Amino acid sequence: MKGRLTANDALWMLAQLDPDTQRKVRRRLALRLAPPVSSAVGRVRELGFAAQLLRPLEPRPGWSFAYVPRRQYDELRPPTSPSSASLVTRYGSWAEACLRTYNLLPDGSYRPGFAGAGDVRASIRASRQQG
Repeated sequence: MKGRLTANDALWMLAQLDPDTQRKVRRRLALRLAPPVSSAVGRVRELGFAAQLLRPLEPRPGWSFAYVPRRQYDELRPPTSPSSASLVTRYGSWAEACLRTYNLLPDGSYRPGFAGAGDVRASIRASRQQG
């Protein structure tokens, strides 16, 4: 067909570009086809199921955040949610994952005053001092 560009034609044209321009075109195409996910959306995807489990729970005495046992999380989690082991690898401990999840709002932002970087022990100490 005359006047119609095929994939092979497009690849040939890209091959004619210098390497730096090829990298730029590839980067722009990659961003167009798979735009980056915002941090807030990523947090909701990663911690959304854990947040559903934690929302109805009250913090334990002396703790400033609710906690769900890892085994319970793993038994109930859907295949689309990360395993507790993945969350521990990312956040350093299961308690830290629960702390961040407890402070996560539905839009993916954190509660006011929560910095997002956690030290579970400091959070528990602060809670004990207040109460």
